[in-house]
Amino acid sequence: MPQPQQMIELLEQQKLLYGKLKQLSEQQHTLVAEQNAEQLLGILGARQKLIEQLTVLNQQITPLRQAWTEVQVSLDETQKTQVNQLVEDAQKILEQIMAADEQDRVSLKASRDQLGGKLQKVSQGGAARQAYHAYATTASSSQFTNQQV
Repeated sequence: MPQPQQMIELLEQQKLLYGKLKQLSEQQHTLVAEQNAEQLLGILGARQKLIEQLTVLNQQITPLRQAWTEVQVSLDETQKTQVNQLVEDAQKILEQIMAADEQDRVSLKASRDQLGGKLQKVSQGGAARQAYHAYATTASSSQFTNQQV
């Protein structure tokens, strides 16, 4: 039979990891706004490590979730309140992280689209210069040719 304290400890670890992930998410948001790609990659790497830790933790929590009826019966009222609060807190933090990540995704997409537009203009400007250069070369060479009649 699962131990109530084990469930509480795992949920506390989960909340702690979500809290760290939220802090990194906030740093990520700042770096996205500053368009600081180098430091952003570092934050993303750190987030990936936390996600891997959460994955391992969730593998430990899964059997307890599956045996929730047994776990719940073994909890006293204080523990039930504590478990419910930990689950609620973790869910709120996760929702905040997901909302911030969505904002960052939209910001990154807008930056990418804006950069794509600028690159297209540069490309079009280059094509125009090449066309002008070809015309100017052809026009100037025919202007100054020695034509004898």
